[in-house]
Amino acid sequence: MRGKPARAGGRRRRTVKVAPRPLLLVGAALAMVALLGWLRGWLLMGVVQVGLVQEGSVELVLRESAVLARWETVVVAPASGTLRWMVESGDRVRVGTVVAELENPRAMAGARGDLAALEGQLSMMDLAQAPRRQALGDRRAALRPQIAATVREFRAAILAADTGAMGRGEARLRELLRDYRAAEDENLALTRELALLEQRVIAQRDFLEGLAVELAAPKAGVVNLELDGLEQAVTPRQLVEMSAARLANLAVRPSQARDGQEVRVATPLFKVMDTGETYLALVVPAGQGEAFPENVEVRFIDLGSLPVPASLQYRGTPEPDESMLIVLRVGPAPDALAGMRQAAVEVVLDRWRGPAVDRRALVEREGVMGLMIVADGTARFRGVEVLGGDERQVVVRGVEMGQEIVLNPWLVREGMRIR
Repeated sequence: MRGKPARAGGRRRRTVKVAPRPLLLVGAALAMVALLGWLRGWLLMGVVQVGLVQEGSVELVLRESAVLARWETVVVAPASGTLRWMVESGDRVRVGTVVAELENPRAMAGARGDLAALEGQLSMMDLAQAPRRQALGDRRAALRPQIAATVREFRAAILAADTGAMGRGEARLRELLRDYRAAEDENLALTRELALLEQRVIAQRDFLEGLAVELAAPKAGVVNLELDGLEQAVTPRQLVEMSAARLANLAVRPSQARDGQEVRVATPLFKVMDTGETYLALVVPAGQGEAFPENVEVRFIDLGSLPVPASLQYRGTPEPDESMLIVLRVGPAPDALAGMRQAAVEVVLDRWRGPAVDRRALVEREGVMGLMIVADGTARFRGVEVLGGDERQVVVRGVEMGQEIVLNPWLVREGMRIR
């Protein structure tokens, strides 16, 4: 029997197995990652904000400065005199209501002097215009037989199917009619200028019938004793002809005649406004103007955000600075607007009602917009449809009222424990 080899010192040698160093490092790294992940989740649980989906109403509001225009009639002084107001600004009047009186102890002498001056102007204008009006009359008289003859020739060419003659006749007829209309328009302009001066003369003569002249409201409406200098420049009809730049540069120059003040003939004194129709003009970005809705709600900030319904009356074209003119019709307009030419307004472009959430809670995952809801204490992504909203809140579809949601979803991930 073979014996076992002897061991040095009579002791048995022991073999120790050592794990490879790379495996130890990997295990330690994995443990550290798990620890850090747990620690991050534990720390985030303290900073993740959670809120509830609640019923809400969100509005898309445009805040701008608007220019107001309405149908206004300005009343001027028919003569010089001392002004006495019989009403106050903001009073509603009927046709014929006496708004002011003009008194003048020296009315007779002053009125006669004014009348003589006006009659002198009228006479000089009539004498100055007479030769030109005669020449224009002669020109029209000479053109009439030419037009009649050309019409006959044109008809004959049509019957003969002579296209050459038809073309020449049409051209000749156009030329004659253009000359005739030009003479007629110029004569009409001269006549209007003369008629305006004649009206002033008639008004001055009427004034001589009494020492006091009553200034009555020419129509029903609201009286405004303050004029802003834009009564002739800003009318509902002229608004649509303005550019956005001109509208933005309009300057109001308020003025009001005082009770007891001496006023001169033809001085604008007050205006009567029809508040049944009021128009608002505002400048908006072109993109917003192209999508402007037909019906909106306007709130006048200076009147305590008074809401008034309005409809789109005119949509301009994009201008070089990418702006656009929008004109709204407001009605019925409150009497408080009668004294306003410019106003700070809020225009409600759209309104949504339903489940409302903080806009910060929205998150996009793989092209789908949604929310991180809290289900059984865990964050879960749920896709929703955004119906609309403003810079703070949005109204969504696809989530229930009272549902808990994460308000800072960028801090969480799918399946993360929230509590």
